[in-house]
Amino acid sequence: MFLPHATPRRAVEELPAHETEGLQRGKSWLEKSRAYSMMHATRPSTIGHVLASSPLALLAWVAEKYLDWTDEDPSVEFVLEMASLWWLAGCYPTSIYPYRQLMNQTDAWREEFKIRKPFGFSWFPKEVTPQPKEWIAGEGDMIFFKTHEKVRQLPCIAGATFADMIMMIEGRSFSCIREAGRAGGRYH
Repeated sequence: MFLPHATPRRAVEELPAHETEGLQRGKSWLEKSRAYSMMHATRPSTIGHVLASSPLALLAWVAEKYLDWTDEDPSVEFVLEMASLWWLAGCYPTSIYPYRQLMNQTDAWREEFKIRKPFGFSWFPKEVTPQPKEWIAGEGDMIFFKTHEKVRQLPCIAGATFADMIMMIEGRSFSCIREAGRAGGRYH
């Protein structure tokens, strides 16, 4: 489930300071930095195939996100490893298709795609649009929540295996991860 914005369940003024700051940062990101996500949402095949046609273009696209979205700049080796994984797996064009959901968020859509299984959620300070705990909890049966102070790499991948990272970063199916392994990528 791709959930960039949960339904507000309490006034912003009543939220803890770190959640209010996160919402302000998210608002700023929506105003100044979301063009890439709108491109993914409205023209996923176009941008996907452009990035799949050039390793340099893919590296630039991926590196920019890591530099913008991490607490500390990741190492060059890490960025190259991640870009190489995307390149060798050849799955970037279809991995961005979930962004299409950005264009569909009606009340009927929210009900259809409501999280119906127990789920956990981690809150990271550098998420581009962090959501308050109470808002996320209202989206389904949340059985775990953790607020993290700092993460050294992309917020949603701390402590994850290679396969976990890719699945969390883009919500891709395990078949994409298996393909990365077949292409010579490291996924265990």
